[in-house]
Formats: sequence, structure tokens, C-alpha cells
Amino acid sequence: MSGVLLLEGGLRAVALIAPAPTPQQQLQRASRTLPAPRTSPVCRPEDIQPLGALVQLSPYPDIVYELKPNVDTCLWNDGRVRTNREGIRASREYSHTKRREVFRLLGLGDSVMFGQGVHNEDVYTRQVEQRLSAKLHRPVEFINLAVPGYNTAIDAAVLVHKGLRYHPDVIVLHWCINDFGVPYFLEHP
Repeated sequence: MSGVLLLEGGLRAVALIAPAPTPQQQLQRASRTLPAPRTSPVCRPEDIQPLGALVQLSPYPDIVYELKPNVDTCLWNDGRVRTNREGIRASREYSHTKRREVFRLLGLGDSVMFGQGVHNEDVYTRQVEQRLSAKLHRPVEFINLAVPGYNTAIDAAVLVHKGLRYHPDVIVLHWCINDFGVPYFLEHP
């Protein structure tokens, strides 16, 4: 029994001495981890993945992290999340060249615009896209570049590095009070 207590004490001491992984190390580990493959058309509790399964390091240091491309998984509260080949939360691709008849909106923001806990087709940017298209009688695209944990500084960087290439007619910034803070993976407990 005393050996077990000694072993436990040693492990606790090592845990106190061992440094916690840095945000950079956490993101590098997340970048190497792919979400579990979908096994059901419905999100079940065992299918739910952490945010780290959906993000990777960004090649742009001022963006820090971004969504992984070509992911189909479940996150939070049974919300099915799909990303396209450019890492945009969407079930389809968007051309960088905008056709004349298309009215294009570009969304920047964090988990609220991203649609945390909401299936892809139920995200409010998708709903706005469908309703505006019907009202305007022309194709409308609402490209949702939001990522959970982003703040206004990252939103500005996303606009410069990624958003403007889509030639939006309107830019929508969804701002929340926590956008004053640091991004999700850079927070320290």
C-alpha cells in the first residue's frame, strides 16, 4: 500500500513540474487530429467532437487558427458541421470569381455566426441567404467565414487574407462582448 502511495505522490509531483502545453502545442496537436468518421446521418452523443478536432494552425500568424477543410462531423449539442475544401463552414464550394447576377455577403465572427450547436443548413447565414434570394429573385451567397473563439482583430485579418478574394457586396461582422478578449486557444485558465 505504501508503494502505491509513493507512486501516486511521485506522479503528482511530476504533474506539478511538467509544464502545461502551450496554445501553439495544443493547436499543433489539433492540426494532426482528424475528427472521427461519421457513422450515422444523425449526431449521437458518442459522435460529438471537441473544437480541437475541427481546427488547425493557420498559415497566417494574425489569424492563429482556422477550420480544417473537408470535415463532416458533429460538435456541441448535436450540431452537424461540414466544411468545404477551403475550410469554410458550408456544404458547397464558393468561387473566388463572383458572377454578375449573384449578390454576395461575407460573414465574419465567432461561435454565434458560426452557428455553434446548429446543423449546417440551420445556421442563420444560410437562412438569410435563402430568404434574400427569394425576396430579391436572384442568387444570393452568404459566405460564412466565422470560427468559434475569433475576436475582432482576427476577423479583420480573415477579411484581408481570405474574405476580400470573394468580392463581397456586403460584409457582415457579428460582434459579441467576448470579442474584446483573446481567441479561444490563446486563453489561459
